[in-house]
Amino acid sequence: FGRLESHLVRQIFSRLTTFDPLQNTLRPAIAHHWESESDATVWHFWLRPGLSFHDGSPLTTEDVKATFLRLRQHSANYKVLYQHLRKIELGSSQRVSFYLDRPDYLWPNCMAMANSSIVPRHRLSNFEHMPIGSGAFRVTRHNSYQLTLSTFKDFYKERPLLDEIDLWMIAPPEHAVELDLQFGFNRSVTDDKKT
Repeated sequence: FGRLESHLVRQIFSRLTTFDPLQNTLRPAIAHHWESESDATVWHFWLRPGLSFHDGSPLTTEDVKATFLRLRQHSANYKVLYQHLRKIELGSSQRVSFYLDRPDYLWPNCMAMANSSIVPRHRLSNFEHMPIGSGAFRVTRHNSYQLTLSTFKDFYKERPLLDEIDLWMIAPPEHAVELDLQFGFNRSVTDDKKT
């Protein structure tokens, strides 16, 4: 729910679309194109070819479908965002079609949110500890004090500039640390005598 967690999710997982804050616009991500039917109750997305997860398994339209059905049915936190999703159909040419109960012109924007990250439909039992995504970085170490993210060489976009990111979790001190912080300017006595 926090900004740091959302940023980490965006590094590990990919979404159908992404938001470009510099251009203030929606951009393609693992979906290279999307369009709606006239009333915005049906949205079609086309996946890029050759996508894969960090473990080398292919990222398919079946994974996209399973991700959003799980969010609609089982996610207590995000269920309300997907409750108007009636069904998902898979078509030729890597197409995923979303059928909604009501018009939603912002559906592609919803696809760019961190909670819309695509996850494998078949996950290992340790997925919560060592998640497998398709984002720019993959989790290579996760223990009680360190999280290491390494570049994913098969990322669909350009290679990240960093090879590895290490995040260290440092336990808070056992005893409260006292801090004496004073703001402002306090002229000394000798300064008062000069004026």
